[in-house]
Amino acid sequence: MHAEVKGTCEIGQKCNEYVCLVLHSPEETEIGSGARKVTCDYVRIWSTAGTSAEFHHQALRDIHARYGMFLPLLEEIHVWSDGDSSTYKGSPNFGRMAEWPEKHRCKIIHNFFVEYHACGPQDNAGKGPRIAMERAIGFGNAPNLYNYHECYKWCRENLPRPSVSHAHTGTWGCNGEYVWWSYANGEADPYRSSATQTLDLRHKDYRGVPGSSCMYSFSAVSDDASLVKSRLMPCFCSRCRNSEFHLCFFRRLWRMNDNTCELKATLSIDETKERSKGAREKAKERKKLRAERINAVASTS
Repeated sequence: MHAEVKGTCEIGQKCNEYVCLVLHSPEETEIGSGARKVTCDYVRIWSTAGTSAEFHHQALRDIHARYGMFLPLLEEIHVWSDGDSSTYKGSPNFGRMAEWPEKHRCKIIHNFFVEYHACGPQDNAGKGPRIAMERAIGFGNAPNLYNYHECYKWCRENLPRPSVSHAHTGTWGCNGEYVWWSYANGEADPYRSSATQTLDLRHKDYRGVPGSSCMYSFSAVSDDASLVKSRLMPCFCSRCRNSEFHLCFFRRLWRMNDNTCELKATLSIDETKERSKGAREKAKERKKLRAERINAVASTS
């Protein structure tokens, strides 16, 4: 969703929707009865903040707190996502992952799809409320929704639960609850007082995992606050499901590596802004140089 047009070729600040499909409370598996039943909730979060590792882990912390209230034995969270390096497949995520077993007494196992952009049911879960809001605006049943706070309020009031007009079948059909949250984009956010959480915008520099771009399974299962285990592919044998990776039948093929991902530095808000500004300027310069090279090739051909 975008804010009201300000002028020629200008739009206001956009708001983002972060989507998490949460599977929990599976029933016992019965031989010959097909896939076991499981509860699926749709957790959706509105914010002006862009996707980041901190956003991702704030969502995980809130999910852990919410489900820990009625799942007291919640000791492990499995995450599947795409391979975006700034949010998931990079040191900002791995460093924060490594802190979970000690800080939250919970293990994190993060697996990645082979494609770096993982399309799937989460796309439909995110598209639904946007289409519903646009339809309500188009028919005059809602005012223009120009900020994340209004989107959050509208969704809570108009989409409080899954529709009862049809069945929500399949593993990823929402047969559970709709959960709506909103995250304030730092202390200066004008809607901070009514937001679910306020994001910590400070940049944190962690040591990374060498060769992570060619690996698809990462685990934080040790109380050592800086240890992340990595390997080529995920495995779901009984040993790996119990975090006994050294007993895995495929351990010689997909060797588990130990990586130290300790926190190296935490920047202040002002230092983080300067760092972001410098990164944007470098990106613009790279884009300019790329365009110049393309033009030079075109002019000589």
